Amino acid sequence: MTKKSRRTHSPAFKAKVALAAVKGDKTLAELAQLFDVHPNQITIWKNQLLEGAAGVFGHDKTSAETPVDLKALHAKIGELAVGKRFFVRRAHQGGPAERKAMIDRDHDLSIVRQAKVLKLARSTVYGLSPSLHPAMERVPVEYEPKGLGEATGRGAEPSA
Repeated sequence: MTKKSRRTHSPAFKAKVALAAVKGDKTLAELAQLFDVHPNQITIWKNQLLEGAAGVFGHDKTSAETPVDLKALHAKIGELAVGKRFFVRRAHQGGPAERKAMIDRDHDLSIVRQAKVLKLARSTVYGLSPSLHPAMERVPVEYEPKGLGEATGRGAEPSA
């Protein structure tokens, strides 16, 4: 069995087939046999022709994009870049504890991104520390080890 090579059709041929389909003089099956193309392909080309027909007579002015003020955008980018450089330089002057205190959990910038900018490991940020969460401080528990026999219940003398 020989492999059939893929055919490529010229735009003129596609337009000819699509126009014949739009006219509706013949059925899709007849057009497919006449042009030696699958009926689904004829339908695709017909739909493409109908969608692109409005573009032949000019572009719709309502769909045109609004003009963008590039100077204002460049000024905003420069302002943000300067602010970022100041923040990063300032943040790196402090120690890890100070940088960790700079994390704002309610900020729009994600905690992961804040940690990355501050050059902190995420585990440092998500870890609970007593200084940031006073309610999480450890309460010292007095531990009195009991004898091995009493702890396991073996070898204990039955009380009389």
